Amino acid sequence: MNISATIMVSFILFAQLMVVTGAGQWFIDVAHALLGHLRGGPAKVAVVASSLMGMLSGSSVVNVATTGVFTIPLMKATGYRPAFAGAVEAAASNGGQIMPRSWASPPL
Repeated sequence: MNISATIMVSFILFAQLMVVTGAGQWFIDVAHALLGHLRGGPAKVAVVASSLMGMLSGSSVVNVATTGVFTIPLMKATGYRPAFAGAVEAAASNGGQIMPRSWASPPL
């Protein structure tokens, strides 16, 4: 339990660093530029932003803490029910967890 809590705290601190520096908002902006104009755009933005964040962190908790702060209110503002917006973000973050990490790839 101690190791799990230590690792989780470090990921949450990483997520907050991403939010404070604006990197989390950058992921949202890129995803919104790509998919924001489509039908269901805010949910698609959540999926793409979580995939981008998943390439850095590899953790669904970090994805929710970083991208969910932006995408859940965005989905609620466009008419999605709050429970559905949270469910989309949770599913997108779990999918982002299995994305290949860009910093962990072996050199060629």
